Amino acid sequence: MNKRYRLLFVDDEPRVLRALTSAFRRDYEVHVAASGLEALKILSEQAIDVLVSDQRMPHMTGDELLSKVCQQYPQVMRILLTGYVDKQAIINTINEGEIYRYLSKPWNIGVMKVVIAEAAYASSHQLPTDKSIIKEQKIATSKQIFTQKPSTSSGALAKEKTIMILMDKDQKVRNAIRVLSQRFGFSVYSVSSYMQAVRVFSLRPDVGVAIIGIAENTRETLEALNLFKQHRPDITVIVLTDYTDSHVAIDLINKGQVFRYLEKPVKSDQFERSLLAAIKRHKMLNQEGELKERYRAETWAAAASEHIKKLKGFFKKSA
Repeated sequence: MNKRYRLLFVDDEPRVLRALTSAFRRDYEVHVAASGLEALKILSEQAIDVLVSDQRMPHMTGDELLSKVCQQYPQVMRILLTGYVDKQAIINTINEGEIYRYLSKPWNIGVMKVVIAEAAYASSHQLPTDKSIIKEQKIATSKQIFTQKPSTSSGALAKEKTIMILMDKDQKVRNAIRVLSQRFGFSVYSVSSYMQAVRVFSLRPDVGVAIIGIAENTRETLEALNLFKQHRPDITVIVLTDYTDSHVAIDLINKGQVFRYLEKPVKSDQFERSLLAAIKRHKMLNQEGELKERYRAETWAAAASEHIKKLKGFFKKSA
């Protein structure tokens, strides 16, 4: 690689930091921190491209650190590396830390090198650093937006109407989203299958957000979302589920690049915040075209079902 990217590894175990430094110092400029506070200090002094953090650390956990980094240094690619499958922490890293990938300990060095190389490449497609844009992003993901009058928020969002795909069997969810669509001025296409979703993608290239309800067949959902994000990395995906599962959440971030993972019944303020942040993300990616590469899912090598093969064929025809 031409550019020497900067990595920051955060772990409270010195032996882990030594091992990671040894493995990556040949190809990268490596920085290490033994705590979240130390990591934040380094980030304030150095332009870091990729941050890899452990989860269980004293004083500040990995998901807390990644959430802070997401807010303060959104251009940094964020990866969680941990030996503990902590369901709530993993969900927090998706919803608050917006992580790029999840890696488990003990790590496979070959897999880790590939993931970090991809993250480093994606970091070259920088998020906007203009203060006004970053401020706008923070407002969209804060509670401030719910204190504004609906007409003000609706007007801001309606300047460029966002098209949304909704796939959920829950009538309450569909009704709630339609109420929000009237309030904030986006259009909703309800679909009952992934094939219908692909047809909408092909007919409406301005589709920006996909809201997907999952229940039993999580594998088909994973394969479909992976396919969507390969072809349309600008689409932000919100997953709604009747149950939260740490392994499903890990697969959704690693293979589907989901934006939010929300458990039903979803609190109205949480859903509004997630939805508005998703719309902001999509519009930002459209304005900054190269940024889409940051969110393009890698091809999943798993054997595809016949249904997914049909989806692939349809994508090819509509390309």
